[in-house]
Amino acid sequence: MKGKAYMGFIRADSKTTKRMVQDVPEEERKMGSALNSRKCQESRKRRCDTILRQERKSLFNEFRLTMSWDLKTMFACSTEDIKSTKPKTMKGDKYETENVFAFPRLYTSRPAITCNKWTDLQYLMEFIPSDTHAFYDIILFEEESRRQVASKRKNDEHVSDGRNKKVKIDETDKKKKGVKKDKKSEKEDYNPGKTIFRKIC
Repeated sequence: MKGKAYMGFIRADSKTTKRMVQDVPEEERKMGSALNSRKCQESRKRRCDTILRQERKSLFNEFRLTMSWDLKTMFACSTEDIKSTKPKTMKGDKYETENVFAFPRLYTSRPAITCNKWTDLQYLMEFIPSDTHAFYDIILFEEESRRQVASKRKNDEHVSDGRNKKVKIDETDKKKKGVKKDKKSEKEDYNPGKTIFRKIC
């Protein structure tokens, strides 16, 4: 139970369980290497290669040495999310099945945030003490937010040239053709960090 080496039991006679012999040496439990499969590398949620060996070692020792059997069971169940699927049909018989979704224990409290929120945090770092900057540097964030993708689509506006054809115009052509500017473009000096800081205070 503690992960140490011990002598296990085996049946003296394969036909009965009444007589057992304790002569099977069981090896000590050791921490294996980190997962480096193709599925782990392609997944955005697992991030197996980013977990340090020291973190894995401390978690391994805590699980093996300090946890009771009930705590180990709860710990193992807490790393999985079981979801029932719709009944499937196979050879005329319907049956229900369940899918198990595993996620890394070390990253349950650190989900990735949007890129816009991450940039706002960078503005806030001007008002936050320097000894806390390291915490904000390791926050996971998306490379490109959904708002940025939507704003790019809005910039590629189309206008008609009188021949039922649509012509693309960029931001520089808007002044020449009299197209109204976006309200967002007029506020170039907008600082989201200062706005958030005022709301907090």
